[in-house]
Parts: sequence; C-alpha cells; structure tokens
Amino acid sequence: MSVAARSSGLANGVYSATIRISSRATANSEVSIPVRLSVAPRPAGLPEYRISNWAGDGRYGVGGDNRAGTASMLAGPTGIAVDQSGNLWIADTGNQRVRLVLPDGAIHTVAGTGEKGYSGDDGDPTLAKLSDPADVAVDAIGVAYIADRGNNRIRKLEPFAANAPRITAVVNGAGGQPEISPGSWFAVTGANLAPSTRTWRDDEIVASALPRQLDGVRVLINGLEAYVWYISPVQVNAIAPDGLPEGTVSVQVVRDTVQSSAFAATARRLSPALFVMLAPAYAAARHHPDYHLVARPDQFPGCGDPIDCPPREAAPGGIVLLYGTGFGPVEPPVPAGRLVDTPGIVSGKLRVRFGATWVDALGGLASPGLYQIAAQVPEATPDGDVEVVTEVDGKASPPVRIPVRRPQ
Repeated sequence: MSVAARSSGLANGVYSATIRISSRATANSEVSIPVRLSVAPRPAGLPEYRISNWAGDGRYGVGGDNRAGTASMLAGPTGIAVDQSGNLWIADTGNQRVRLVLPDGAIHTVAGTGEKGYSGDDGDPTLAKLSDPADVAVDAIGVAYIADRGNNRIRKLEPFAANAPRITAVVNGAGGQPEISPGSWFAVTGANLAPSTRTWRDDEIVASALPRQLDGVRVLINGLEAYVWYISPVQVNAIAPDGLPEGTVSVQVVRDTVQSSAFAATARRLSPALFVMLAPAYAAARHHPDYHLVARPDQFPGCGDPIDCPPREAAPGGIVLLYGTGFGPVEPPVPAGRLVDTPGIVSGKLRVRFGATWVDALGGLASPGLYQIAAQVPEATPDGDVEVVTEVDGKASPPVRIPVRRPQ
C-alpha cells in the first residue's frame, strides 16, 4: 500500500487527519491511523527543478557515439564532471571509456578503446586503453584527469590546439631505430613542428656553441634543450644533449609559446647507426686516403667534384671511412652542442663486419654528432654489394651495404 498527499491549495500550517484502512475480505478489520501534515512555504531562493534524461537510453552496453546522448548506451557510469564550456564528462566504467556530452546533447568518446588494459600514453587518447575508469575531473583550462582505477593511475587528458606541434616519432638520425643517444643526431617527425624550412646558419653558431632554437623552434628532452640543425613543418633534426638517463625520456617540440604533448622516447648510452647516401641503404662512405666516394661509377654519372670523384667500389685490403652517429663517449670528452676542436677517439670497443668477417676498427668524433669509422676491407671479401655492420661494446648498428670490386 502507498499513500500520497498533495498540499496544493492549503494554507501554511499544521493539519491533522485520520487514515482508515479496511479489508473487503475480513469484516470488522478497519484500522485507523492518525497523521499530521505540515504545509510550509518554499524556502526563499530555492529554484524549481525539472528532471530529464541527458545521456543513456537505459540499457547496459556500448554504442551510440556521435549522436544524441539519450540514444546511446552506457555501462555502469560511476563519475561525472562538467567543464566551463558546459560539456558533461562521463566515466563510463563498464565500457572502459570516458565519454563527453556536448551542450547540444551529442555524445562522443574522448578516451579509451573499449578494451580493458593500459597503453597509449603520449598519443591519441581514443587509442589508449583504460581499466575501469571510475571518475573524472576537469580544471579551469579544460585539462581532464581520469581516475583509472584498475591501472592504479591518474591519467591526464590535455586539449590539443589545432595548430600545436604534434610528434609522431623520435628516431636515430642515421639508422631510424626508435632510440636516441646523448651527443648524437636524432630526428623528430610529426606535424606543425615549425613555421619554416631551413638549417642553421654559420652566424647562429656563437663562440663554438650550436643553436638551441631556429625561428622559435626548440626541442626538449626531459626538459633539456637539444641543438637544432634543421627545421620543417614535418621534421626536426637535432643533436641530443648530454645527461640523458637510460630508458624512457620525454620529448617535446616547442614552437614559440606553443608546445607539443610529451612524446615517450627511448634513450640509450649507445645507439650506433651509419648514414646512407643512396637507396637501398648504401652507406655514406669514402676511400682512404683520397676521400673519393665509395660507390659504383654508374651511381654518380657525370660526377665532376674533385673531392668526391671519381667514385669507385671498395677494394679488398683497402681502408674505407664510414660515417655514423650514436657511438658513445670519446676521449678526450667533447661536450654535446659544441664544435669539435680536437677529435675524440671512441671509448668503446669498435668493430666492423664486412659480409661474414669482423675486423677491428678505429673511430672518432669528426664534427658535432658525426663519427668517422675507419676499417680495412678483408682480403677475402667477394665482389658485389657487401653487407656492413658496425658494433661498439657489443651494440650493433642496422645493416647497410657498400659495393666491392677487386682492382683489374
């Protein structure tokens, strides 16, 4: 049994009444219950409310993005927040997502793939995995914080300006492997990285110190400034600073006052790689002692440069000079970001493999971030394209190739 009473039309005050309850099935079973009803005015300033459904169609499940929130399904939402723009944030716990209902009522997923797990930091939040997100909070500038309960983490969701720099990869500047090394070349690729395309000018090298910004573009690794040589909207090439720890580091591109989201990259003490000059993966190499290019003549037709030419294949027993980055500390030490006055010798044990044969090699820092490796081609090396790999303290470079031909 339920009893409902409405005070409409009654003056303020206290009213007494009796409710009589009887059963049709049992005679003389009437029960009287005295009641008191108080009628008071609505408190001053208390607004009147109207309840309505703003998100969810009442079914437990997933579906309904990019349409009216009331036509979508939720799965045990446990937390909400409203930002200063009137957007409603929903921790859609069972769906492993964070959903956003815009002021027009449309609902969208802003974080989470729907698969329970942990991944995706420093990338597109809709490609990141969450684990039972339980709540969400939004600060005054629109940064959202997600209580990622199952991962025992608080995840940060930052608004991304349409023209902000965006990093998609950070790689070795020669070999392209996804790691960087102090004092060596690396490349950042992405979008909106720079307003112009150019390399540093001689006048931007002051007192032997390399520039840390070009046209307002800087690269930060764990907050340390790299030395920027080349900028473009889609790629920045730079030399990594000293003092980087082994493991994961945070990389950001700053364009004037606008900065990218942090990108998680890997730093290694050693990350050897050889530069290439021709596809597919022909090493940038020269002969010793004349410095002519190591290449087949047909690879540089009409070459007339007296330093580079005439190009010729490497000869068994001859010495070739290979050029790379990431070979580590040198003696005497040369600080990153400085011109090289006295070439330092690579501290680690250096070897080069031609085909299947390893030989000891000598290497040094020839210019900022650029190492020159000298090695003798084994006498038994056959004619043709030969695979070349360098190694320092057991860390190998990606393979390249050089052409070999015995003198006629």
